[in-house]
Amino acid sequence: MHADPVYSVLVEVYSQPADAQKTSRSRLFARVLTWFSFCSIGYFLLDWFWPFSHQTRSFAGSATKALAWSAFMCVFMVFRTSSNRVPCSVTVDGDSIIGKASGGFRKVHRGQIKTIVEWKTNLLRDGGLMVSDRGRFGTFMWGGGLWIPRTLPEYEYLKSVAEMWKAQEPKKV
Repeated sequence: MHADPVYSVLVEVYSQPADAQKTSRSRLFARVLTWFSFCSIGYFLLDWFWPFSHQTRSFAGSATKALAWSAFMCVFMVFRTSSNRVPCSVTVDGDSIIGKASGGFRKVHRGQIKTIVEWKTNLLRDGGLMVSDRGRFGTFMWGGGLWIPRTLPEYEYLKSVAEMWKAQEPKKV
């Protein structure tokens, strides 16, 4: 903890170890292969059994389109779920939690947290906590929220802070 001269309040800054932010090559290859398989099989079945036009379909044409489309989607999804998007630091002050990364920052204020989702680590994504000031649908469809990776040493503490700061739903009368 250190005092921030701008806010003159105590600010807690938590950072990940540098080795925790990298994804191993074998795990990255497994993610690419998994996403590529799901996308190509799904697109091929959709194209083959539900034709979008009244043209006759060939097996080779459908397979080629499925492979091209899945290559694009595979790259997008691997980088979307990659651990390279984890914040370099998480800052907790008296009013908000801020996740800072090379691409910018996300900020969630006390009392405005509506959604907290904890994800386990699996083949397709790294584990962690998604904290958002939107509802569950808005969190996953429109921009997500603050991502707190499980590899952060203070993960349990940050999880408890987020749960304490979660907005209380008004009781229905």
